[in-house]
Amino acid sequence: MTSTDTRFVRIPVGELETNTYLLHAPESRECLVIDPGADALRIRSHLEKLGLIPAMILLTHCHIDHTGGVTDLMNDYPVPLAAHADAVPLLQDPFNREMAAAFGLALPPPVDRSLKDGEELQVAGMTWRIMHTPGHSPGSICLLADGLLVSGDTLFHGSVGRTDLPGGDFALLQESLERLKSLSPQTIVLPGHGETSIMEREMRHNPFL
Repeated sequence: MTSTDTRFVRIPVGELETNTYLLHAPESRECLVIDPGADALRIRSHLEKLGLIPAMILLTHCHIDHTGGVTDLMNDYPVPLAAHADAVPLLQDPFNREMAAAFGLALPPPVDRSLKDGEELQVAGMTWRIMHTPGHSPGSICLLADGLLVSGDTLFHGSVGRTDLPGGDFALLQESLERLKSLSPQTIVLPGHGETSIMEREMRHNPFL
């Protein structure tokens, strides 16, 4: 595994063990919270233990297992909520409503900031490049900064996100994966589910790459 100056903490949450991430620059106590899918109290406990204060909550996409803890977390930390513009309609989508009811999770509030491909997002002492990577869902994004790729459900350790849910498109996912192939082999991959990886490993062993 290569090194990076950016600090990150991975917190698996919920029945589907979605990875919530806390990311911040070494000199910053502010952090970016990515995909608080459930267990807001557990996420808050990590924040307090580490002495971190959220500056923004960001969603790699808007399936309920990645958004179910947003409302409760924002009750404690009223910070901006960001997602790709194409993901926003899914927040109140009937499928998401059904899944929220099934898992006993709350739908998130409206997004404060709509993101777009190629945009640079400056937050918590970091600058992230937004990569729109549809396929798993229309508004899926990856974030790239400082040798780190937060890949959401686009790319996993040894696999990729499913495309059989509403809005999924395997052909689009393949195009998105082609974009990721151009990244440095030493890029650390922080996926939406499962263990951390590295692009070199995925290029060698992931059958979808």
